[in-house]
Amino acid sequence: MANIWQSHILHSSSILFLKKIQLNSKVLDLGTGGGLPGIVLKILRPDLDVLLLDATNKKIHAVQEMLLTLELTGIEAQWGRAEELSKSSLAGKFDLVVARAVAALPEIARWAFPFLKKQKGGGMKIQNYEYLHPPAVLALKGGDVDSEIAKTKQLPSPKVREVVCEPLLFAGSEELGGVDKKLVTIYF
Repeated sequence: MANIWQSHILHSSSILFLKKIQLNSKVLDLGTGGGLPGIVLKILRPDLDVLLLDATNKKIHAVQEMLLTLELTGIEAQWGRAEELSKSSLAGKFDLVVARAVAALPEIARWAFPFLKKQKGGGMKIQNYEYLHPPAVLALKGGDVDSEIAKTKQLPSPKVREVVCEPLLFAGSEELGGVDKKLVTIYF
């Protein structure tokens, strides 16, 4: 509890300090664990339609209790493995996939891609913010991710168009407690 602000809430909200997400975007939180970053994004951006997905049923039950307690709408939690659910009615339904402490970037890219809407992506730089245009994956990572990025760019499928890695530097980011925290955006 002592580190919940720096280690979890601020880290999860940092996406919104660096990226402008279009109104009413459909967001999948892949491997949500305890509901992060999805619940934080939903609280800060009530317009987002969020699905929290995790392969551990116990975690999903805990997250569903949190959602009831917080009385949040427009957000759901679902149990299942990404590899299986990506072939369900969830395929091609999301503008963005977010991930935090889930897996290496190549795995995240492979798991996330089937969930994304199939349309041309690309960002547009405006006042040092990037307005995201789907499809894209936003992964919160720590440490040296250069080798993960290189492997992601070399994936034969799905074909990755661009990978952008940004340090989590913004007013208040010193509270995150480390200079190795990054936001990695994968465009298809």
